[in-house]
Amino acid sequence: MKHTTLDTQKLNQVQDLMSVFKDRYSGKAKAVKTADLLFHLKASGKGIISPQTLRELLGYIRHNDLLSPGFIVSNVNIGYWLSFEKEELSGYLDQELNRMSNQFQNLQLLHQRTKYGQKTALKTQQSLF
Repeated sequence: MKHTTLDTQKLNQVQDLMSVFKDRYSGKAKAVKTADLLFHLKASGKGIISPQTLRELLGYIRHNDLLSPGFIVSNVNIGYWLSFEKEELSGYLDQELNRMSNQFQNLQLLHQRTKYGQKTALKTQQSLF
C-alpha cells in the first residue's frame, strides 16, 4: 500500500475514524464488521466512505502508528477493533506475518519466471525472514 500525504478531507476522516474506534470499538468483544462500521460512520454524520477508502484510512492510521500504544487489528471472521492487549497485538502480528510469508511463497515461482526467466525458485531465499 502506498502511503503518501492525505488531503484535508481524508485527514479529517482519519481523525473521525480514530475517535470512533476509541469510543465504540475498543476491545475484541466490540469488534465491528466493515459494513457496520461504514453504516455507523454514515449514520453519525461522519460522512459516506467506500470500503476502499476505509482500508486506505486504516492503512494510514496503522502505518503512522497513530493510536499507539493501541493498534487497530482485524480478523476476517469478526472484524476490526482497537486493541491495547499485548496477547492480541502479538497474535495479530503473527497472523499478518504468516499471511505475508504465504503470499511470498505463492508468488515466488511467478516472480522468478517473469523477472528472471527461471522456471524454479532460487534455493537461497525460502521466506521473507
